[in-house]
Amino acid sequence: MSKKKRHHILPRRYQKGFAGSNGFVWYYDRRRGSIACENPLNVAVETNFYTSDNPESENPTSMEDFLAEHIEGPFWPVLDKLEKKQVPTGAERERLVIFAAFLFTRVSAFRETITKVLADVTLRFKFENAATNSHDSFPPKTSPNFISAIIPKNYALHQMGQIGIEASKILMAFNTHVMYSPPNEPFITSDNPFVFDQMVIADEPPSICAKSFLKWVPLSAKVAVGFGLPGNHIYFSNMNEKQVWNANVRFATAARQIIIARGREQLEKLLTALPIDASKPGSNFPSVI
Repeated sequence: MSKKKRHHILPRRYQKGFAGSNGFVWYYDRRRGSIACENPLNVAVETNFYTSDNPESENPTSMEDFLAEHIEGPFWPVLDKLEKKQVPTGAERERLVIFAAFLFTRVSAFRETITKVLADVTLRFKFENAATNSHDSFPPKTSPNFISAIIPKNYALHQMGQIGIEASKILMAFNTHVMYSPPNEPFITSDNPFVFDQMVIADEPPSICAKSFLKWVPLSAKVAVGFGLPGNHIYFSNMNEKQVWNANVRFATAARQIIIARGREQLEKLLTALPIDASKPGSNFPSVI
């Protein structure tokens, strides 16, 4: 069997929810500074992103298979139901939550964050134990004051799966808010679609379990889901144009590289509203703790 090499950070079926009538999406690429209209087949895709680098692995693309069969596939019927404003069952809510949780961990921003955390821990350990003069277990130095962070890809894949499952358990403990956009202001998405929005003033950083933050995830141009205060309820609400516009600005600001929208005009308008420091590639990824 030939290996699946082209891995979509954002599933093609997910992207189609933000596409126009021709099935194509409009997207802005921060690195190139350009807007284009493209088939989802060629957007938010990276070669071997989920492929194991273990030479002894019997199925190097098992993570890609897992996402397709257990995270994405069970969710699409739920999305269809939500777009029709039908109330999901308990099992369907669980599929929704798991899909949202993996949009938190399956993206490039998550992998970068895991690398940064490992680098920080490594450096702290080095300086706190400098007196021992024993650093054989550390990666090679690139400068007198820096140790390069070398993170095995399999470790990142393991953390993606492990934290995805744990995050879904946490999100299940929060009230679920299903929100609908008006026709003239559809939701957008990005390659970092899990956004934190502070609801109340509290001395805590944004994280998957922070009670003072709403956890936003756009599901399609029509519908987004949020996880608010602790509880076991599901709410439905129609948002007005201004509310969706403000949400879209936050979605676009959190993007690492790609911002996806239904039309060029919406993208161009959003770009004029982004903070200056959000005009370049980056990650506003919060703490994973």
